[in-house]
Amino acid sequence: MRKTILTLLCLAVFALAGAASAYGQGSANSSLGGTIHDQSGAVIPGADVLVKNDATSREYRAVSADNGTFTVPLLPAGTYTVTVSAPRFKQAVYREVKVYAATPANLQVILQVGGTSEVVTVEAGAAIVQSQSANIATTLEVRQIS
Repeated sequence: MRKTILTLLCLAVFALAGAASAYGQGSANSSLGGTIHDQSGAVIPGADVLVKNDATSREYRAVSADNGTFTVPLLPAGTYTVTVSAPRFKQAVYREVKVYAATPANLQVILQVGGTSEVVTVEAGAAIVQSQSANIATTLEVRQIS
């Protein structure tokens, strides 16, 4: 009787371990990262990055590192508005930044010198570059299929 219970307990542990690793395979999340530069190409450390989901209005925040890079992990797939601000620079707003599931996105931000009350809005010109792998893939949207 005791051996049967021990065997069932071991099977349950293995089943739970297998289920946990299988759950992690189908992630609907991704990340958004990038580098923040000024117009001369110098990196900007300490810039505030606000990533707002256009559908849910949920906000995610990050600060650029000493080398000007930032990363916002665990973003659900969707369309985002990215606002970047730093002291002595104009605020930059990138609209309609698309993040696809399991495909890390990379945004190159260029801030212009000026007051923080000034805003530079980039409409649909945000170049998203996937630089994490050499795989070539595409995602079709509903309007393309129609």
